[in-house]
Amino acid sequence: MINYSLSERQREIVLLLAAGLSQPKIAGKLSISQHTVKFHVNEMFSRFEATTAAMLIARLTVLGELTIVDLHLASSSRQCGVDVDALGRGSRKCVEREGHEGAHRRAAS
Repeated sequence: MINYSLSERQREIVLLLAAGLSQPKIAGKLSISQHTVKFHVNEMFSRFEATTAAMLIARLTVLGELTIVDLHLASSSRQCGVDVDALGRGSRKCVEREGHEGAHRRAAS
């Protein structure tokens, strides 16, 4: 049986990949080595039979491991400078309830 769930670290990495960050930038943002990022990415590629970040993200979305809200937060945080980590674990529910602007208000407070 294949384990489709992501660890918290893998989730952080894949969301940063979705935001368009390179592996070296992900390593810097998460304060981990590039080797660790590469290890997690390669493990996810293997487990989900993906050869590109886009394919990995698509498969994780189909499997329900990522949602459109997750991807929106990841991409919009890169474009507008909101730190997704600052929103906390309740950010998905906040964005679903209050929309993108509500998430910005929470991050600013």
